[in-house]
Amino acid sequence: MADKKFSGFTSQAMTVNSELVGFDGTANTRYDITQLQNGILTGADVSLLTDVDLQTDVTGILPIGNGGTGSGSISDLQNVLVNYTSDGTGILPIDHGGTGYNNSYKSVQVFVWTNGSPVGYNNVNNSTPTKIPFDPTAIINTIQPSTLANAQWVCTNSGAGFPGTFATFTLGTAGAGLWKVRVAQHWLDQTNNIEVRGSFVLGGSTATTIDVIGERSTELTGDKIFYGELIQEFAAGDTLELEMEFTSGGGLNPYPSANGNRPPEISFERLI
Repeated sequence: MADKKFSGFTSQAMTVNSELVGFDGTANTRYDITQLQNGILTGADVSLLTDVDLQTDVTGILPIGNGGTGSGSISDLQNVLVNYTSDGTGILPIDHGGTGYNNSYKSVQVFVWTNGSPVGYNNVNNSTPTKIPFDPTAIINTIQPSTLANAQWVCTNSGAGFPGTFATFTLGTAGAGLWKVRVAQHWLDQTNNIEVRGSFVLGGSTATTIDVIGERSTELTGDKIFYGELIQEFAAGDTLELEMEFTSGGGLNPYPSANGNRPPEISFERLI
Protein backbone atom coordinates (compact mmCIF):
# COMPACT_ATOMS: atom_id res chain seq x y z
CA MET A 1 0.00 0.00 0.00
CA ALA A 2 1.34 3.46 -0.92
CA ASP A 3 2.60 5.46 2.00
CA LYS A 4 2.50 8.82 0.19
CA LYS A 5 -0.06 11.13 -1.30
CA PHE A 6 -0.17 11.18 -5.10
CA SER A 7 1.36 14.65 -5.02
CA GLY A 8 4.42 13.17 -3.34
CA PHE A 9 5.06 10.46 -5.92
CA THR A 10 8.27 10.69 -7.98
CA SER A 11 7.97 11.08 -11.81
CA GLN A 12 9.73 8.22 -13.59
CA ALA A 13 10.40 7.27 -17.24
CA MET A 14 8.39 4.32 -18.56
CA THR A 15 10.46 1.13 -18.99
CA VAL A 16 9.70 -2.43 -20.05
CA ASN A 17 9.47 -3.33 -16.36
CA SER A 18 7.09 -0.50 -15.43
CA GLU A 19 3.78 -1.48 -13.85
CA LEU A 20 0.70 0.39 -12.78
CA VAL A 21 -1.35 -0.43 -9.67
CA GLY A 22 -4.83 0.69 -8.85
CA PHE A 23 -8.35 -0.28 -7.98
CA ASP A 24 -10.92 -1.32 -10.60
CA GLY A 25 -13.94 -0.89 -8.33
CA THR A 26 -13.95 -4.35 -6.84
CA ALA A 27 -10.32 -5.36 -6.35
CA ASN A 28 -6.81 -4.07 -6.20
CA THR A 29 -5.17 -4.38 -9.64
CA ARG A 30 -1.71 -4.35 -11.22
CA TYR A 31 -0.92 -3.99 -14.96
CA ASP A 32 2.39 -4.43 -16.77
CA ILE A 33 3.34 -2.28 -19.78
CA THR A 34 1.99 -4.72 -22.40
CA GLN A 35 -1.41 -4.89 -20.69
CA LEU A 36 -1.52 -1.11 -20.53
CA GLN A 37 -0.77 -0.77 -24.26
CA ASN A 38 -3.38 -3.34 -25.30
CA GLY A 39 -5.98 -1.80 -23.02
CA ILE A 40 -5.42 1.69 -24.39
CA LEU A 41 -5.53 0.58 -28.03
CA THR A 42 -8.72 -1.45 -27.68
CA GLY A 43 -10.54 1.00 -25.48
CA ALA A 44 -9.38 4.29 -26.98
CA ASP A 45 -11.83 6.85 -28.30
CA VAL A 46 -10.93 7.09 -32.02
CA SER A 47 -12.33 10.61 -32.10
CA LEU A 48 -9.16 11.66 -30.33
CA LEU A 49 -7.30 11.07 -33.61
CA THR A 50 -8.73 14.33 -34.94
CA ASP A 51 -6.07 16.06 -32.89
CA VAL A 52 -3.23 14.12 -34.57
CA ASP A 53 -1.01 15.85 -37.13
CA LEU A 54 0.15 13.07 -39.41
CA GLN A 55 3.08 15.17 -40.63
CA THR A 56 4.55 15.79 -37.18
CA ASP A 57 3.03 13.20 -34.88
CA VAL A 58 3.52 10.05 -36.92
CA THR A 59 6.81 8.61 -38.10
CA GLY A 60 7.29 6.12 -40.92
CA ILE A 61 4.67 5.31 -43.58
CA LEU A 62 1.02 5.00 -42.59
CA PRO A 63 -0.35 1.74 -44.06
CA ILE A 64 -3.19 1.82 -46.61
CA GLY A 65 -5.32 -0.25 -44.22
CA ASN A 66 -5.04 2.55 -41.65
CA GLY A 67 -6.01 5.29 -44.05
CA GLY A 68 -2.54 6.10 -45.36
CA THR A 69 -0.94 5.75 -48.77
CA GLY A 70 1.47 2.97 -47.94
CA SER A 71 4.12 5.00 -49.71
CA GLY A 72 6.54 7.66 -48.59
CA SER A 73 6.10 9.81 -51.72
CA ILE A 74 3.19 10.61 -54.03
CA SER A 75 5.52 10.25 -57.03
CA ASP A 76 6.19 6.65 -56.03
CA LEU A 77 2.53 5.65 -55.85
CA GLN A 78 1.47 2.97 -58.30
CA ASN A 79 -1.19 0.33 -58.72
CA VAL A 80 -1.22 -2.79 -60.84
CA LEU A 81 -1.76 -0.92 -64.11
CA VAL A 82 -0.46 2.62 -63.69
CA ASN A 83 2.98 3.92 -62.76
CA TYR A 84 2.46 7.59 -61.99
CA THR A 85 6.15 8.34 -62.35
CA SER A 86 6.33 7.33 -66.00
CA ASP A 87 2.69 7.31 -67.13
CA GLY A 88 1.40 10.49 -65.52
CA THR A 89 1.78 12.58 -68.67
CA GLY A 90 0.79 12.06 -72.29
CA ILE A 91 -1.06 8.97 -73.48
CA LEU A 92 -1.52 5.99 -71.16
CA PRO A 93 0.01 2.87 -72.78
CA ILE A 94 -2.12 -0.13 -73.70
CA ASP A 95 -0.18 -2.42 -71.36
CA HIS A 96 -0.97 -0.07 -68.46
CA GLY A 97 -4.72 -0.03 -69.03
CA GLY A 98 -4.91 2.85 -71.50
CA THR A 99 -5.68 3.06 -75.21
CA GLY A 100 -2.14 3.75 -76.34
CA TYR A 101 -3.37 6.53 -78.60
CA ASN A 102 -5.19 9.84 -78.56
CA ASN A 103 -8.67 9.39 -80.03
CA SER A 104 -8.23 12.54 -82.09
CA TYR A 105 -5.05 11.43 -83.87
CA LYS A 106 -4.79 11.91 -87.65
CA SER A 107 -3.55 9.42 -90.22
CA VAL A 108 -3.48 9.39 -94.04
CA GLN A 109 -1.99 6.60 -96.16
CA VAL A 110 -2.01 6.18 -99.95
CA PHE A 111 -0.96 2.93 -101.64
CA VAL A 112 -0.58 2.37 -105.42
CA TRP A 113 0.10 -0.46 -107.84
CA THR A 114 2.65 0.42 -110.49
CA ASN A 115 3.65 -1.94 -113.26
CA GLY A 116 6.17 -4.29 -111.64
CA SER A 117 5.66 -3.16 -108.07
CA PRO A 118 4.72 -5.47 -106.46
CA VAL A 119 4.03 -7.45 -109.70
CA GLY A 120 3.65 -6.69 -113.39
CA TYR A 121 0.37 -5.63 -114.99
CA ASN A 122 -1.68 -8.25 -116.79
CA ASN A 123 -5.21 -8.69 -118.09
CA VAL A 124 -7.99 -9.93 -115.85
CA ASN A 125 -10.42 -12.45 -117.24
CA ASN A 126 -13.84 -11.14 -118.09
CA SER A 127 -16.57 -11.90 -115.51
CA THR A 128 -13.95 -13.14 -113.02
CA PRO A 129 -13.76 -11.47 -109.56
CA THR A 130 -10.07 -10.59 -109.11
CA LYS A 131 -8.35 -9.24 -106.00
CA ILE A 132 -5.83 -6.45 -106.62
CA PRO A 133 -2.21 -6.13 -105.39
CA PHE A 134 -0.58 -2.95 -104.04
CA ASP A 135 2.96 -1.87 -103.31
CA PRO A 136 3.33 -2.43 -99.52
CA THR A 137 5.23 0.88 -99.17
CA ALA A 138 2.73 3.75 -99.13
CA ILE A 139 3.52 6.79 -101.32
CA ILE A 140 1.90 8.95 -98.61
CA ASN A 141 2.19 7.84 -95.00
CA THR A 142 1.62 10.53 -92.39
CA ILE A 143 0.40 10.38 -88.80
CA GLN A 144 0.08 12.91 -85.97
CA PRO A 145 1.38 12.55 -83.35
CA SER A 146 4.33 11.09 -85.24
CA THR A 147 5.38 8.93 -82.27
CA LEU A 148 2.13 6.94 -82.35
CA ALA A 149 2.77 3.26 -83.16
CA ASN A 150 0.55 0.45 -84.51
CA ALA A 151 -2.25 2.88 -85.41
CA GLN A 152 -2.24 2.53 -89.22
CA TRP A 153 -2.82 -0.01 -91.96
CA VAL A 154 -0.12 -2.49 -92.98
CA CYS A 155 -0.08 -3.91 -96.53
CA THR A 156 1.12 -7.43 -97.31
CA ASN A 157 0.86 -9.33 -100.60
CA SER A 158 0.38 -13.04 -101.20
CA GLY A 159 0.46 -15.14 -104.34
CA ALA A 160 2.75 -15.11 -107.36
CA GLY A 161 2.14 -13.11 -110.53
CA PHE A 162 -1.07 -11.40 -111.58
CA PRO A 163 -3.83 -12.46 -111.62
CA GLY A 164 -3.11 -14.28 -108.39
CA THR A 165 -1.13 -11.84 -106.29
CA PHE A 166 -3.30 -9.60 -104.12
CA ALA A 167 -2.89 -7.23 -101.16
CA THR A 168 -4.33 -7.60 -97.68
CA PHE A 169 -4.45 -4.49 -95.47
CA THR A 170 -4.44 -5.10 -91.70
CA LEU A 171 -5.26 -2.43 -89.11
CA GLY A 172 -2.77 -2.04 -86.25
CA THR A 173 -3.48 -2.82 -82.61
CA ALA A 174 -3.95 0.87 -81.75
CA GLY A 175 -5.93 1.82 -84.86
CA ALA A 176 -9.54 1.08 -83.91
CA GLY A 177 -11.90 3.85 -84.97
CA LEU A 178 -13.86 5.39 -87.83
CA TRP A 179 -12.03 5.35 -91.18
CA LYS A 180 -12.72 6.56 -94.73
CA VAL A 181 -11.29 4.23 -97.40
CA ARG A 182 -11.16 5.45 -101.03
CA VAL A 183 -10.20 3.74 -104.28
CA ALA A 184 -9.26 5.11 -107.69
CA GLN A 185 -9.04 2.20 -110.13
CA HIS A 186 -7.42 3.02 -113.49
CA TRP A 187 -7.96 0.44 -116.27
CA LEU A 188 -7.61 0.13 -120.05
CA ASP A 189 -10.06 -1.51 -122.47
CA GLN A 190 -13.22 0.01 -121.02
CA THR A 191 -15.26 -0.53 -124.17
CA ASN A 192 -18.53 -2.09 -125.31
CA ASN A 193 -20.53 -1.24 -122.14
CA ILE A 194 -18.49 -3.23 -119.65
CA GLU A 195 -20.10 -3.51 -116.21
CA VAL A 196 -17.53 -2.58 -113.55
CA ARG A 197 -17.76 -3.72 -109.93
CA GLY A 198 -15.30 -2.87 -107.15
CA SER A 199 -15.76 -4.34 -103.67
CA PHE A 200 -14.04 -4.25 -100.29
CA VAL A 201 -13.66 -7.71 -98.81
CA LEU A 202 -13.58 -7.08 -95.06
CA GLY A 203 -12.25 -9.56 -92.53
CA GLY A 204 -12.02 -9.69 -88.74
CA SER A 205 -14.80 -8.22 -86.63
CA THR A 206 -16.45 -6.69 -89.75
CA ALA A 207 -16.31 -9.77 -92.04
CA THR A 208 -18.38 -8.97 -95.13
CA THR A 209 -18.15 -7.82 -98.75
CA ILE A 210 -19.27 -4.28 -99.61
CA ASP A 211 -19.51 -2.85 -103.16
CA VAL A 212 -17.95 0.61 -103.54
CA ILE A 213 -17.85 0.81 -107.36
CA GLY A 214 -20.75 -0.07 -109.62
CA GLU A 215 -20.64 1.50 -113.07
CA ARG A 216 -21.17 0.81 -116.75
CA SER A 217 -18.29 1.95 -118.93
CA THR A 218 -19.37 3.37 -122.29
CA GLU A 219 -15.94 4.53 -123.45
CA LEU A 220 -15.23 3.42 -126.99
CA THR A 221 -11.45 3.56 -126.65
CA GLY A 222 -8.72 4.31 -124.13
CA ASP A 223 -8.72 4.08 -120.35
CA LYS A 224 -10.88 5.22 -117.46
CA ILE A 225 -10.60 5.79 -113.69
CA PHE A 226 -13.33 4.45 -111.40
CA TYR A 227 -13.84 5.94 -107.93
CA GLY A 228 -15.43 4.55 -104.79
CA GLU A 229 -15.27 5.02 -101.03
CA LEU A 230 -16.51 3.62 -97.73
CA ILE A 231 -16.81 5.10 -94.23
CA GLN A 232 -16.58 2.23 -91.76
CA GLU A 233 -15.91 1.58 -88.07
CA PHE A 234 -12.93 -0.76 -87.89
CA ALA A 235 -11.52 -2.70 -84.95
CA ALA A 236 -7.86 -3.43 -84.31
CA GLY A 237 -6.72 -6.33 -86.47
CA ASP A 238 -9.48 -5.99 -89.08
CA THR A 239 -8.45 -6.70 -92.68
CA LEU A 240 -9.44 -5.26 -96.06
CA GLU A 241 -8.90 -6.45 -99.63
CA LEU A 242 -9.99 -4.89 -102.94
CA GLU A 243 -11.75 -7.03 -105.55
CA MET A 244 -12.50 -5.91 -109.12
CA GLU A 245 -14.78 -7.54 -111.70
CA PHE A 246 -15.46 -6.58 -115.34
CA THR A 247 -18.51 -8.23 -116.90
CA SER A 248 -19.64 -8.65 -120.53
CA GLY A 249 -18.59 -5.81 -122.84
CA GLY A 250 -17.96 -8.22 -125.67
CA GLY A 251 -15.70 -10.40 -123.57
CA LEU A 252 -12.83 -7.91 -123.25
CA ASN A 253 -10.25 -8.58 -120.54
CA PRO A 254 -9.32 -5.16 -119.03
CA TYR A 255 -5.73 -4.20 -118.24
CA PRO A 256 -4.43 -1.97 -115.40
CA SER A 257 -3.26 1.50 -116.39
CA ALA A 258 -0.98 4.23 -115.02
CA ASN A 259 -1.54 6.75 -117.82
CA GLY A 260 -1.13 10.34 -116.69
CA ASN A 261 0.88 9.08 -113.67
CA ARG A 262 -2.26 7.78 -111.91
CA PRO A 263 -1.94 4.03 -111.26
CA PRO A 264 -4.58 2.00 -109.37
CA GLU A 265 -4.79 3.49 -105.88
CA ILE A 266 -6.27 2.97 -102.41
CA SER A 267 -6.17 5.43 -99.50
CA PHE A 268 -6.99 5.30 -95.78
CA GLU A 269 -7.99 8.37 -93.75
CA ARG A 270 -8.80 8.21 -90.04
CA LEU A 271 -11.84 10.32 -89.10
CA ILE A 272 -12.40 9.63 -85.37
